[in-house]
Amino acid sequence: MAAAAAKRQLLAAAEEGNLAKLQSALAAGVPVDVRDGEGRVALHLAAAGGHAAVVRALLAAGSNPSQRRHEDERTALHLAAEEGHVDVVSELLAGGSEVSAEDFDGSTPLHCAAHYGNVRVVQALLDAGAKVSIRNSSGQTPLLVAAEACGCRWMGQEEGPGGYDYVDVVRRLLAAAETEQRAGGAEAEGLGSSGADAAAAAGEESAVEQLAGAAP
Repeated sequence: MAAAAAKRQLLAAAEEGNLAKLQSALAAGVPVDVRDGEGRVALHLAAAGGHAAVVRALLAAGSNPSQRRHEDERTALHLAAEEGHVDVVSELLAGGSEVSAEDFDGSTPLHCAAHYGNVRVVQALLDAGAKVSIRNSSGQTPLLVAAEACGCRWMGQEEGPGGYDYVDVVRRLLAAAETEQRAGGAEAEGLGSSGADAAAAAGEESAVEQLAGAAP
């Protein structure tokens, strides 16, 4: 197989979730982290598509989970978290992905999961040690992102099999923030009040009730 054709096959197989085609391309000698015209490697494509078996195969073949997409400096973990693919998140974490890697604007995979209200992904990231205190370039922590999204009920996302539930996400992030505060992290100071302010401003009564007790 010609090198150019093998590259195209690798990237297409990753995006489609076709494990057999992927393995054929790798056997032809194409570099596992070759990039497409948009600066994405196969791991980015497979992670965004929710193809856990392909992600596992790419990691086993030596793909670097820290590779960043050129467009926004997001890792495969950001993409899987954003799309709500908890199985892929688990594979990437097991493969050495940095749980609190920051993209071009300082957002972590936890910011992405919080923004879309995916309970299972949020919990998987928290279990792996994701920091709740990290603020992006807009000064938002994942808790603040979730509280605001809880109020506006982000369009296009519904509670269902994927585990979308903003109030539950807010509750879990609040508990994690309190744990960081008790641990004495200076960066965690004020997380409870800022989250409560965001939820109150958004007018989400149930989230406010969850957050009000944590405000100093």
